[in-house]
Amino acid sequence: MKQRLKRAAIAVTGAALLLSAAAAGAQLIAMPVATVSLHRPQIISSPQFKAFAGMTARQGGTDTIPPDQCRPVLDALIDQRLIEQEGAERRLTPTDAEVDQQIIAQRKEIEQNVDRELTDELWWALIGRDTGLTPTEYRERIIAWIVTQRVAAQMRPGRMDAAQPPSEEEIRTFYDVNIQRFVQPDLALVRHVFFQTDGLDAAGANQARQRAAQALQELRDGASFDDLVAAYSDDPSSRYRGGEIGNRYLRRDDAAAVATLGAAFLQAVFAMQPGDAERLVESFIGVHIVKVAERTAARLLTLDDPVTPRSPQTVRGQIAAVLAADLQQRTAAQVMQEIIEELREMAAIEIMEDNLAAVCPSEAS
Repeated sequence: MKQRLKRAAIAVTGAALLLSAAAAGAQLIAMPVATVSLHRPQIISSPQFKAFAGMTARQGGTDTIPPDQCRPVLDALIDQRLIEQEGAERRLTPTDAEVDQQIIAQRKEIEQNVDRELTDELWWALIGRDTGLTPTEYRERIIAWIVTQRVAAQMRPGRMDAAQPPSEEEIRTFYDVNIQRFVQPDLALVRHVFFQTDGLDAAGANQARQRAAQALQELRDGASFDDLVAAYSDDPSSRYRGGEIGNRYLRRDDAAAVATLGAAFLQAVFAMQPGDAERLVESFIGVHIVKVAERTAARLLTLDDPVTPRSPQTVRGQIAAVLAADLQQRTAAQVMQEIIEELREMAAIEIMEDNLAAVCPSEAS
């Protein structure tokens, strides 16, 4: 079987070289840089390598990979192709619905960590900032991750589940070493009646301010804050839950709020006392009748404190999850190294060194 695979790979290589020879004298669009044959012959072309190398570079925060990393990056791409072929042979490739479910789960986890709901625009902006990936590339990485997990589960059953949960001593040690990470800043639970001015002309913005002044007068005359929110607010996401901004606590150093609302808005909010509501505050996007429902002073969180005031997870639980994830990641890396070595033994792999050198960045670049 192994010999048949090798012969098939040689045949594919020969065909690819004939194609490249036919294009001699012109810039080659798709040179083969490697062939991989585990369950079927497969060419890795120069555009595929460049795309993978570019993605790898962006994930590392650079524009291009250094020349000495060309071969390791190609090896990583070959390993990915081996896993893909093994996953396809075992019928482990996820459906579109399964990929969507995994993306939704990751999004919810991040929303829980930042204690806010994310718009699609902000979600993809965070993905781009934190991973360097486009939405399409991110989806491809999710697919590769799912296939990898499934292949590992079948080829090394039980290994991924064998890790023990962290001990109390390990949790306390992590807390003591990283104690600066558990300082909770000043927090405020803010409710508002919102009158949008962003995107309006001068007359429209002036009319919005007049509506805000009218609503404020009604509040001073005894109207309830909740009634004013339902009757007036231009913020549909908070209109029927008491006007809470973002359904979360604002931090004094909240970068997202500063970018959206402005530093002056945050300064005004944190100058107010709980219950204060009889004033108008302007932001980048409009006018607000602001009410500070709660204030929480900055303090050091203990192991038994919730991570945020509304979080069901304690600091101890968060640390346990971090340590468990780290152990699982190290176990997964060991398992996958074993699997890759096994698949490489079974596969026929050929590297076109000259073609790889032609598409890799040079020392001068």
